[in-house]
Amino acid sequence: MNQAFQLYRLQQVDSQLDQAHARLREIDSILKNDVAIREAEEEVKKTTQDLDGAKKELRKAEENTKNQRQKIKNTDDQLYGGKVRNPKELQDLQKESEALGRYLGVLEERQLEAMMVVEDLTQTFENAEKKLQEVRAHQIEQHAALLGERRQITQQAKQWLAERQAVSSPISETNIAHYDHLRKRRAGIAVAKVTEKSCSACGTELSTAHFQMALVSKDLHHCESCGRILYAG
Repeated sequence: MNQAFQLYRLQQVDSQLDQAHARLREIDSILKNDVAIREAEEEVKKTTQDLDGAKKELRKAEENTKNQRQKIKNTDDQLYGGKVRNPKELQDLQKESEALGRYLGVLEERQLEAMMVVEDLTQTFENAEKKLQEVRAHQIEQHAALLGERRQITQQAKQWLAERQAVSSPISETNIAHYDHLRKRRAGIAVAKVTEKSCSACGTELSTAHFQMALVSKDLHHCESCGRILYAG
C-alpha cells in the first residue's frame, strides 16, 4: 500500500473524529445553555411581582370602599337618627350623604377595575407557571437524549482512536507531520481523492500526466491548486 492510500484512510478516520468532537462540543453547549429556563423563571418572577402589586391595590380599593360605606352609614345615622333637628344641619347632612354616595360609586368602580386586573394577572401568572413547567419537562427530556447520544459518540470515538493508531502506524513520521500541517492549513482536510480526474476538495482538473503520476507513483503528489495530497485510488 502506498503512503497516499494510507494517508487517505487516516483522513477518513480523522474526519469521523472531527465530526464526533464537533458534535460533543455542540452537545455540551446545549447542556450548559439554560437560557430558556432562566427566561421562563424570570417571567414567573415578574408576573408574581405584578400580581402581588395588583392584589395590594385591590385590598386598598376594598378598604377604601369599606371605609366609605361606613362614612355613609355614620352620616345616615345622624340624618335619620332623630338627634339632629335643625333643618340647616339636616340639609347639610343630606348633601354630605349624597356626596359620599357619589364618591362611593367612584370607589366601587376602582375596586371593580382592580379586581379585573387581578383576574387578568392571575391568568398571566398561571400561563407563565405552565410554560415554566413545560420548558423544564422539555429540557429534562432533551438532556436525557443528549446524554445518551454523548455516551454513544464517546464510545465510538474511542474505537476511531484505536483505528487511527492502527492506520497511522505504517505511515512515516515525515508524512504524518506533513499531513498534520496540511490539516491545520486546509480546514481539516489534508488528503483529497481524485474524482473524474479532478481534486475532490477544490474541483481543479488534473492534467493527464499529473493524474497518471498520482495514480501509479509511490511518492506523494499534491493538487496544484489547493496543495492537498492527492489519492487517485
